[in-house]
Amino acid sequence: MSNTIKLNIIAPGRSPITEEIISLITENSSGQIEFMRGHAPIISSTIPTISRIKTADGAEKKIFTATGIVRVKDNIIDFCVDSMNYKEEIDLRRAEESKERAEKRLKQKENIDILRAEKSLARAIARITLAQG
Repeated sequence: MSNTIKLNIIAPGRSPITEEIISLITENSSGQIEFMRGHAPIISSTIPTISRIKTADGAEKKIFTATGIVRVKDNIIDFCVDSMNYKEEIDLRRAEESKERAEKRLKQKENIDILRAEKSLARAIARITLAQG
């Protein structure tokens, strides 16, 4: 019996990614969550983070995943995200500028959408961490 589970990642503007994997580790508002073969059915929102994929050959891939929804059912993971990037796709300068803008907006405390600024900051930090790691 195979120990893999099928992973589908869907993000706007990208071709869908489909592969057999051993596990996916991502994050929701409660903390890290890992999905493997035999996982109970679940639907969960996710937050911007560096998601880790353990491939069928045992290697680990790290990708940035923005806010999304993950559904696990019948040994299939459907992971729909607002955006995703591999390390080599991240423009570090752009991510650092985005981080600075978000931090500046949060310090203003007037006429800002705090939730939007916090999400922007979380995305920028995750991208920077992946690009530098």
